[in-house]
Amino acid sequence: MPRRIKAALEEHLEATGHFDRLHEYMFFDDTTSTGSEQTRHDSASGEELVRRALCIAARSSDCSRMLSDESAWNNLVHSPLLDMLVYDMRDGLGQDILEFLSCTTTNIDSAYQRFPDAASRVDYVLQLLPERDPTTNRSHEALAPDMAPCFN
Repeated sequence: MPRRIKAALEEHLEATGHFDRLHEYMFFDDTTSTGSEQTRHDSASGEELVRRALCIAARSSDCSRMLSDESAWNNLVHSPLLDMLVYDMRDGLGQDILEFLSCTTTNIDSAYQRFPDAASRVDYVLQLLPERDPTTNRSHEALAPDMAPCFN
């Protein structure tokens, strides 16, 4: 987690009476990031990230309690969580090389099917965009041998 959320998280844990332990290894130093000033300016504050995480946790509890369907979970919990992790952390240079897309109508390829239900679908696609990272010198062709096949 970015270090900027540590104080807000400790404050929340103390105010709510939770005694979960926070350890230094749980945080990385985002104050010395090599990201641009614009990236740091756009980043959400620690308090805002904790507030969003608490909202997502409350929605998760609601979905569980109400036995919500997959669509509700995706809309109320999974998408906001991915959005926060992928877009709102703004942790430094190259932080925008990851995108996610909802794709609930896409079937799971049989080679990757782990469950007997043939109707299983993919919920999200994570897309790496190395061309957005100026420090990356590996082309798509160099990355391809290490990646699972993609079928479009």
